[in-house]
Amino acid sequence: MGFSNFWQNYNGKNLDYLPGSIYIGMIMESFGMPYETVLKSFNFLVALVFVAVIHRVHKNWQITLAVYLVPAEWFISTYWGQTDTWWVFLIYLSLVALFQKNKIVISAMILAIAISLKLQPVIFLPVFGWYFWKKRNWQGLKNFIIFLGLTWFVINLPALHANLELTINVYTQSFLRPDVLSSGAYGLWTWFSGIDPKFASSLGTILFVGIMSWLFSKAKVVNLRSALYLAMMLNLTYFLFMTKMHSRYAHLAAIFSVIVATTNLGSIGLNIAYLVNQI
Repeated sequence: MGFSNFWQNYNGKNLDYLPGSIYIGMIMESFGMPYETVLKSFNFLVALVFVAVIHRVHKNWQITLAVYLVPAEWFISTYWGQTDTWWVFLIYLSLVALFQKNKIVISAMILAIAISLKLQPVIFLPVFGWYFWKKRNWQGLKNFIIFLGLTWFVINLPALHANLELTINVYTQSFLRPDVLSSGAYGLWTWFSGIDPKFASSLGTILFVGIMSWLFSKAKVVNLRSALYLAMMLNLTYFLFMTKMHSRYAHLAAIFSVIVATTNLGSIGLNIAYLVNQI
């Protein structure tokens, strides 16, 4: 079954995969091997390439080894067969392209690919906006937005053409679902099981926006390390204070914490806690 046929005739509910993920999944199915085997093998390859790129960028064997040994990464991608490492890798590449290489168009295109795979990358848009704000590069921001939108449109055009309603639904359902305190994650609201989810969502949003606004105001040096730190804190703060969190939604924070604070006890503790979240 081709993508257009699948997308046009899909009549199920709560499809959690965006068009980009469906494209890749259908390519994997064409190998004629068990899908799970192909998926886990591909995840393993992505993880190895991710580590290799990290070493090329940072040129630090301690960081490279530490990222390679992140236990939750192997548990989630290779053992469990989840695809969170795909978009985390793309966010990393997009940040490197912008903050280290000043490649605005390439950064925007990579980010568009990430957003077409999973919706979580949207929460990191403030980090990219912070770059243009600090640089006062408004023309660069305009180009970034244009190429981000164009790339996203081209990737999603087959889905938009085949079934516009379904495409809109898969991109909006995360926001429209009824509030629950948690979707399996151990965040702040795990300890307040009797609280009203709508109130928790409002309070969590206030805490998230307040903490991140303060952190962005304190960030002075515009470089890759600052970008990785802000992205890590965005992910971690969002995971801890927002409702409807799944256990895997802190995947970027776990990996980026190892890059920016390899031997820090906080990074080690975060990765242990994140692994426990998966078990």
